[in-house]
Formats: sequence, structure tokens, C-alpha cells
Amino acid sequence: MPGMASALPLLLALAQTGAASNATTQPLTDTISIASLSSGACKDIDNCRTLADIVTSCVGTIFACVWVAVHRNLPGPMQSKTSVRLQATKVVVMTLVIPEWVMAWSVRQLLQARVYARALERVRRIAAREELQRREEGTGKSLAGGLGKGRVDIRVEDIYETQLHLPARRDLGSSAGEKAPVDAEDQATSPLSPTSREDLMAPATEEEKSDAEAISWTLQHAFFLISGGFHFYLNGQPTYPCSFDDITELVRTCRLAAPTKEELKDKSKGDNLSKAIAIFQTLWFVAQCIARRAQNLAITNLEIMTLAYTVFTVAMYAAWWHKPLNIGCAIRVAGDRPRNTDRDGTSWAELLHHWRSPARDTLDRHKRVPTFWSSAYSHPGSRIPVQADIAALAVAMVFGAVHCAAWSYAFPTLKEKLIWRASAVVIAAIPVPIVFSFLVLNPLFGDVEQGFMSGPVTFIYLTLAAITYVPARILLLVLTFTTLRDLPPSAFQTVQWTTLIPHY
Repeated sequence: MPGMASALPLLLALAQTGAASNATTQPLTDTISIASLSSGACKDIDNCRTLADIVTSCVGTIFACVWVAVHRNLPGPMQSKTSVRLQATKVVVMTLVIPEWVMAWSVRQLLQARVYARALERVRRIAAREELQRREEGTGKSLAGGLGKGRVDIRVEDIYETQLHLPARRDLGSSAGEKAPVDAEDQATSPLSPTSREDLMAPATEEEKSDAEAISWTLQHAFFLISGGFHFYLNGQPTYPCSFDDITELVRTCRLAAPTKEELKDKSKGDNLSKAIAIFQTLWFVAQCIARRAQNLAITNLEIMTLAYTVFTVAMYAAWWHKPLNIGCAIRVAGDRPRNTDRDGTSWAELLHHWRSPARDTLDRHKRVPTFWSSAYSHPGSRIPVQADIAALAVAMVFGAVHCAAWSYAFPTLKEKLIWRASAVVIAAIPVPIVFSFLVLNPLFGDVEQGFMSGPVTFIYLTLAAITYVPARILLLVLTFTTLRDLPPSAFQTVQWTTLIPHY
């Protein structure tokens, strides 16, 4: 017994030594993982991420969503670099705070560009066929001399050559601000007039398809036109951007051929490859969020908001896929009259008029196309503005629903969780009554052609929506960053992609 008593301390020492040895033989990754989960710190660079990694990843994706995805209109010929930067900043801020507005703008441009592309191509085909017929008949008359009264007779040597001539305008010779009367025949042949819209929008006949094709007017050209791609010059000085009516007149008189795809590509700062890379970056971020959810890893509120912005990114990329990106200079077109300066637009009444219906104004009053110009409001009776607004509001509901995904996430305080929930519900629910007013109430009580501000009922809805929607959006932006101060430990763990690959 004394021997056993004396051996007991030795056995206890050996047991402690063995336990220590077993502890040191555990895998290093398991030890670090346990330490990370218990302390919330990230020490394994292979399996963890830092707060800086989270912020830079989200900010980089948001930058791709907002800066790269938004295809701005062309700046003015005399616009300073500071003004261009301020204009770009305004678009970025609007996209961050009210992405629905920018989304509606992109859809309006897409729908209007489709109409313009078909109309301009039909006018080009008709003009080319009539000119060829005149040549075959040997009349020696140019198309410009036979299309209307008061136009300058310009001989077209080759209708398939890209060239710019003096534009034939209906008010040629009139003083600034005055317009010559338009006869019934010219009004009936307007590409977007009620009497000719059906003919121009009808599918091309077999005879038209077999016509010798020059450079066709495509969706890309129509986007370029809407963005202010053609600009009138008088005595070497820029006057105002060319409107659709101006370009139509040039095309029908064979005085303007569409720029080649190579010319537009040379002007554009982005191509399909750069757009595909930006979309891939966005979709890669979405895949990471899905994988974190599958592995029960915490997703931060900043990642949720970034994920919501990707919804608008994909939608805007789809709408602007054929629009040239960040073109700096417009094509010069010889003009015949100065810019219209009858109304300066400085009074409060003028500012209110421009805010409610900015596209009602003609482009001959502007030095450049407005920032959110789409030309969709320029044609009475068009339903494009309403259709674009409904599409944008539908995407907005998805945008708010994505924020609701963080409904049961861990927040630093209960108050912050309740504010997040309320703001997410407001963002997702507000578009519903507005869409209802567009679809049901506007045809009964409002003028549908005014789109986003049509009808008194819709105006009331939008006023109430702005009072609640903008503060809710700002609160979500603030909570997105304030909740980063206290994240759950699993938020710092990275996705283990190997566990998602089936293996046996």
C-alpha cells in the first residue's frame, strides 16, 4: 500500500503529460477554428475573412452596380469637366437612394429606342428605294427635291456613303423661335404620327428585305440618338442636340447615314466583354451569399443590401445592353438656326413645369440632353412611360423583399432590428399601391400619357410614398454600416467550396 501511495503522484503526472500531448497533436486548423468561434476573432487566413474584406467586397460590387451599370447620356459639347463629374455624381446618388428612378429611366430608353430603330430603318428603306427608282427613271431629281416644299435641293451622289449635309428642316429660313406651318401631307408622313405609325411599325415586306442594304439603323443607333449622339452646329458653334424628328428628316432626304458599328464601338468606353465581366462579378457575389446560407454562415446586413442592388444591376444591364457606354463627344451635324432661348426656365413656375414633365420640352431649348432624358414623353399618347414605371416598380418590390431576408438575423440591439424590419417592409410595400394606380385608377382619373406623374391620384400616392420611402431607404443605409460593429463569429468564416462539391 505504501508503494501504491507513492506511485499515485507519478501516475497523475503521467496522465497530465498524456493529456497535454493529445492536446498538442490536434490539427492546427481545428484549434484555430475553435478559438475563432469562441472569441470572434479571425486568425486563419485560409478559412476566415476580416471586416475589411467584407467592406471592400461589398463596396466593390456596389461600385460595379452603380457606376459601371449606369449608362449615362452624352455630355454637352461645351460642358466643363467639373460639370460632367457633378452630373455623374448626381446619377450615382440617385441610384443609391432611389434606384427605381434610374431603373425606370433605363426601361424608358429601351422601349423608346426599339420604336425609333424600327421607324428610322423603315424610313431609310423607303428613301433608298425611291431614290433608286428616280435614278432608274433618269429624272435627275434628287430625293431632297421631291419630298417637300422649301427644302434645299441637294444631289445625293451615293446614298450608301456616310455623309452629313445641311439638314432640311420644315422651318428653314424662319427666324429663331418661329416654326413654319406643317401641311397635312407632311404631318401624315411623320414616322410617329397616328396615321403612319402602324405602317412604319409593321413588319418589313419581302421586297423591303431584298433591298440593297447600306448601314441599317439598329437599336444601338437609336440609343445613341436618344443619349444626345447627334448635335447641331451653326457657324462652328454647338447649338442644341438633334431630336428624333431632326434625324428622321435627314434620313428621309438621304442626308445622313447611320454610323458604322465600328464607329460607335470606337466611341463607346465599354464592350460586351467588359459588361460580361461586370455581370460575372455581380453573379459571383450572389453565389457567395447563397453558399453562405447553405453552410449556415452569417450574412452581414451590408451583404444583404449589396445583394439587393444586384437585382437592379442585372435589370439595368439587360435594358442598356445595346447602349454605348460613356461616350464623350457627339457627331457634329450642320444646323440652320440657333438655340431657342424664348423661355429661360428660371422662375419657380418653369422649374415646377420641368420637374413634372421634363421631356415635354423640345431639345432646341437645351445645350445638351437632360440627365435623365429618354424622349419617351415627347410623343402624346405613348404608353411607354407607364410601362417603364410599372417595370421599375416591380423590380423595386423585389429590392425590398431582399432586405426582408435579414428579418431574423442577429442585430446589436432590438431597436435596430425593429427599424430594419419596418424599413424593409416600407420599401417592399410602397410600390404596390402605385402600380395599382397606374393600372386601374389612371385610365379613369388621370392622363395616362404623362407616365410617372399622371393623374391626381397617382400624384397623391407619390407624395405620400416619398415621405416614407426616402427616410426608410436612408435608415437602411445607416443600419447597414452601424451593425458592422457587432457581428456574429460565423460572419468572419469564409465559404468552404469543397464541401459543396459531391464526393465519395
